[in-house]
Amino acid sequence: FSGSRISFCLPSVLLAARIWIFCFALPSPVMSAVRHIVFFRLKADTTAEQKEQLVEALRGMPAGEDLKDIIKALRVGEDLGIPHPSGPNASIAVMVDFES
Repeated sequence: FSGSRISFCLPSVLLAARIWIFCFALPSPVMSAVRHIVFFRLKADTTAEQKEQLVEALRGMPAGEDLKDIIKALRVGEDLGIPHPSGPNASIAVMVDFES
């Protein structure tokens, strides 16, 4: 994730080829916020420690010097491990609400 004043790196060793990103504009009478929803599917050889490091890094985003003023809310969720007939689920989901 990078921008003019914002930078945030995720270890590429943890990420598989597919990352889904959804953006939504949230209605507001004063200003419009942006909601990003990102799904990560980790590589099969990702260790539990690497996964936990990624989750902690994501949860720590609002504390980042460049991000603390623009992140309104952040939620990080992990897959419950319930098999799905269409294939594996995303390992981690992140929902971030940003100021407009």
